[in-house]
Amino acid sequence: MPAMYLAHAFQGELENSFTVVHWDRRGAGKSYSKDVPRSSLAVSQQLADTLELVDVLRTRFGQRRVHLVAHSWGSLLGILAVSRRPDLFSSYVGVGQVVDDARARRIQVEFVEKEARARNEEKVIEEIRRSPDSLEKYLFRYGGELKKETSWWPLLAIGLRAPEYSFWDAVRVPRGVSFSHANTRDDVLGGRAPGEAIRRLEVPVWFFAGRSDYTSPSALVSEYVHRVEAPRKELVWFENSSHFPFLEEPARFAAEMRRVRAATKGPS
Repeated sequence: MPAMYLAHAFQGELENSFTVVHWDRRGAGKSYSKDVPRSSLAVSQQLADTLELVDVLRTRFGQRRVHLVAHSWGSLLGILAVSRRPDLFSSYVGVGQVVDDARARRIQVEFVEKEARARNEEKVIEEIRRSPDSLEKYLFRYGGELKKETSWWPLLAIGLRAPEYSFWDAVRVPRGVSFSHANTRDDVLGGRAPGEAIRRLEVPVWFFAGRSDYTSPSALVSEYVHRVEAPRKELVWFENSSHFPFLEEPARFAAEMRRVRAATKGPS
């Protein structure tokens, strides 16, 4: 899922302090097309795209380094990028950081089953066991994606008002999500979890975690921040958020980003 179509709802305050660049990676958002070669969704290619974009931005804005903020699956690309080319980055901020998909899945199932039982919704448990793809629907229903919402429709509603997105761009967002999910191929980590494969980073790192996030379970992020080595590292909790703290607590998010910049004395 891209973030550009949500930007108008949260980043006004960020723009007072930063030049903010959004990127809809190939196959997602405005970059979605059924004609995108499926083979080009390999992680290695998308990582190369990431680093190429960073170089374009460094040249365009005359900066040696940039602050990289990566969200959800994008945080896999983000943490790979800073591990491969630390010289390009002033800081790394992982939001809803991907740590271990297999363990995340187990935590998600436990969370949904617990919430379903508390609500006497035993049929939900039957459904997710019969059809694992239904799990995300219930992560939304029980607040594990957006703390105060119960479906993805509010995200689409925000997208329909995005100045960068046409109506059809917004409508195609779910298609891009499905397309990317079905065709992305890991040819970098060799099946290892990012949290196991990447043990050291050479740039200051922050992890912004929604206390109620069960999409990228915050418990795994909390473990990882203690395990990874970095010149500076910090876990920042967003108590009133789930998986989208930049959208759910935008003022706090902007304030924390200003603190990141002050701590690293990097470019804007």
